[in-house]
Amino acid sequence: MKGVLLGIVVLVLWSSPQARQITADVLRDTANLITPKKGEENPKSFVIPNPFYKEKSK
Repeated sequence: MKGVLLGIVVLVLWSSPQARQITADVLRDTANLITPKKGEENPKSFVIPNPFYKEKSK
């Protein structure tokens, strides 16, 4: 039943350009909302330096 409902929603979104645009706008606004702002640090994201990496000299 869930698959049928999902298929109908996808069909409606696929066939209606206005519905696709609204969906895209909502998804973009949501992504912009949850994106960390410049200068904010994400505690779940950090860099581990590679001890074997050497920069090539020019």
